[in-house]
Amino acid sequence: SNPVYQDTLGALALASGKPAQAEGPLRKAIEGGDLPASHAALACALAEQGKDAAAEAELAAISEALAGPRAHRDLDMCYWAGRAFAQLGMDDSADEVFSMALESWPTHPWAAEMRGQQ
Repeated sequence: SNPVYQDTLGALALASGKPAQAEGPLRKAIEGGDLPASHAALACALAEQGKDAAAEAELAAISEALAGPRAHRDLDMCYWAGRAFAQLGMDDSADEVFSMALESWPTHPWAAEMRGQQ
């Protein structure tokens, strides 16, 4: 199965408020491609289901990508990671990730939501 397709399926389910449905496709995406954005989305899906320890483990898996050079970050990773941090009550981390995303993508449709979280 195509990891990008699985990531998209999971992200769509998550964006539609169905974190439990997002989990399977996102795990398949990680198995097939290990994309940081998939880890971030899975962290968000887990956090929204109250699976905090598992969510924190997914965020730890992408800590280097989040802290690394701006060129290695992507909007999806920052958005889902920020939402996961916010869900886990880690507001400083959420603010930091959303600020990074807004710096690079200030006019993206998700920008208003990210600003509202800060």
